Amino acid sequence: MLKYLNYNYDGSTDVCPSLYTDSTDYIVNVFMNFSNSVPFNEFKMFNAKFNAYDALGSLSGKQMGNLFANGTAVQDTTLAVQIMAEVAKFNYAEVVSFMTECTRVAQVNNMKYLPDTSIRALLFETIFQIIIVNLRTLQDYIWFTDNCKIAFISISTKEIAQLPINMDCESQRYMVMLFSEVYGDLDDDQKTAVYNQIHSYNLNRIALTGASCGTVAGTSAAWILEYYGPYIVYATYDELLAANPNFNPVKNPT
Repeated sequence: MLKYLNYNYDGSTDVCPSLYTDSTDYIVNVFMNFSNSVPFNEFKMFNAKFNAYDALGSLSGKQMGNLFANGTAVQDTTLAVQIMAEVAKFNYAEVVSFMTECTRVAQVNNMKYLPDTSIRALLFETIFQIIIVNLRTLQDYIWFTDNCKIAFISISTKEIAQLPINMDCESQRYMVMLFSEVYGDLDDDQKTAVYNQIHSYNLNRIALTGASCGTVAGTSAAWILEYYGPYIVYATYDELLAANPNFNPVKNPT
């Protein structure tokens, strides 16, 4: 497909202009079933008048992620709203592609978080309800912790309370790692909500299995670090004992 387009492209005129009248027709009629595999920047290459915002419904999750994170939409509410309206229609696989591409572009651009707080909140609100019902395996949690950081500090206390507490120990450890990374950027209400969720998980774990999650080091210090992180400051001694009867702040292994 690209070989054909490159062969017919002379650098000054659009390719196959008789096949389309607008940007959506361009994607559908020129790229056909291969459109989802086209690198986003190449749409513009063969059609100087191509406008992605006129063809949002024809973009894949990866292409939409590139448009969002690599353009002005990260600071333009009007454009961001248009993109999020389409993202809200995505299935889980497309959201994964979208956020993975957003994260890749953000890393290239040295962008830790989306710069606009309202757009960041809009993004997280849009993707969260799609993601939360699909967090099942350790790989899901690893992907979530690696690819949602650019908007994660916008998580609300209500959304924190919706996070699962029936995950395995390794998944919980990854979630604590993510929350630990953003600790300094959360407000007090968010931090309290995170602690409550973490503690609920640890209580649920011991209620279901009769044992707390283990650590390689086998110490109480390691257990605190891996399963509470900096949120340990919100815990009381009795709460820690309830979550781990073998807890000993001095030397007793978990």
